[in-house]
Amino acid sequence: MSLLRAAASPLLAAPFVGYGWDALTHPERHVEHVQRYRRVFDAVEDATGIPVTDEFLSATTRLLGAATTASSLCFALGYAPRAHAAFLASVGIPMAFINNPQAARPGYSDQRRDLMLRMALCAGFTFAALDRRGRPSLSWRLADSHARRTRSSAALSTRASSSSSTPRVFAIGEGR
Repeated sequence: MSLLRAAASPLLAAPFVGYGWDALTHPERHVEHVQRYRRVFDAVEDATGIPVTDEFLSATTRLLGAATTASSLCFALGYAPRAHAAFLASVGIPMAFINNPQAARPGYSDQRRDLMLRMALCAGFTFAALDRRGRPSLSWRLADSHARRTRSSAALSTRASSSSSTPRVFAIGEGR
């Protein structure tokens, strides 16, 4: 199974490396997609007082692109794969909808196909984030450890109570 993981992880991460690198090197393309949500940014600006300019969106896009690229590479190389898979799934789902806003409309089959591909990749990352590689979960291990300690202490108390409560006194010269 580890050979399958070794081959599947880089293949699953490859599209996100490309998406992240593109956002890092060409943020203007991604800022164009986000401009459709300008009224949301205006509401955020009104609520927080932080100006949401094109420069701010460009810098944010570059930052997200760098984080996505780094996380994808770490996932592909096996460094903390569950954490990186969770990050990529949580970033990938909103980005899939932002980049394909008209996928639900008739006549946009290319965007629908791209949306489905991105969602499938996010599903793969969700499975990878939950994959414990055959090991039991932390909650099961804690419960099992508690059960073992309880059984062990019960066995010790049973052993102690089964021995005589009165200590045996040996006479001088009597062997044990």
